[in-house]
Amino acid sequence: MAPALKPARGRKALPVCLAALVIYLCYVPLAFVPSFAGVGRDSSSRYPRGIGQVTRFARGGAGESFAKGDAVKAICPDDDQWYPGTIDKEGSDGAFVVKWDDPEGGPESHEVSAENIKKIVIFKDYKVGETVEAV
Repeated sequence: MAPALKPARGRKALPVCLAALVIYLCYVPLAFVPSFAGVGRDSSSRYPRGIGQVTRFARGGAGESFAKGDAVKAICPDDDQWYPGTIDKEGSDGAFVVKWDDPEGGPESHEVSAENIKKIVIFKDYKVGETVEAV
């Protein structure tokens, strides 16, 4: 005859409770990360919504403007990769026409939204004796 099952008490229940607590404590902080929780995703884009704003703030301002001739890196709509280019003109709806530096047989230019463009800034006003750190 098989022994009757008894409810877990005392030390046997402790590992189960600890495991549940560890899982809870690991998940709760991650739930606040938008990409982990699936929040902020646009169904038409694989990039989180607002990522352009975050990088723009990190570069020193929310209102980064582009002018014809600015050296930029932009996401090509054909393959979602970053490529160097030059602003050719302002397009429709706040987008800009980017002329690619090396089109590699593809179109010479594309219209790209401002959030998918980064201005290339090269600082050249170094003085002799200044400490420079590479990133």
